[in-house]
Amino acid sequence: MLLAMFGRRGVTVEQWMVLGRLSEGDGITQRELARRNGQDPTTLTRILQKMERKGLVERADDREDGRAFSVTLTREGRRLQAELAALALSGVPAVTAGMTAREVRELKRLLRLVFENVVQRRTAASNPAAHPRSSP
Repeated sequence: MLLAMFGRRGVTVEQWMVLGRLSEGDGITQRELARRNGQDPTTLTRILQKMERKGLVERADDREDGRAFSVTLTREGRRLQAELAALALSGVPAVTAGMTAREVRELKRLLRLVFENVVQRRTAASNPAAHPRSSP
C-alpha cells in the first residue's frame, strides 16, 4: 500500500528514508546521513544523485569540512516529504486496528529498536576495523 503510493510519486523507499531524515534537520553531511539511515555511503551517493536530478535535494561543500558535502532538501523536496508523511500517517489506523493505544506505543518502541539495531549492524559491517571481532 505505502510502496504503491510512493511509486506513483516516483519515490523509492530509500529516497523516502532520505526525505524523512532530512526533514528532521537537513544540512548534514552525506556521511552522517548514511550513518543515521544505516545506508552504505556509496549507495547513498547514487540515491542523492537521482534525487538531485528530480530537484528534491541539493548538495554543497560542507562549511566545516571542505572534503565533504552537506545535503539539504529543496522546496520541492520539503513539499513531497510532507505529502508522503501525511499519506503514511493516514494508513496507521488500518495497520494498527484492534490494538490499544498502549500496544501501539510499544510497537513503535520496538520498531525503533529494530531500526537502531539494523543501523548499528550496517555501520559495523561497513567499517570492520572500527569494530574488531572478539576472539573465541
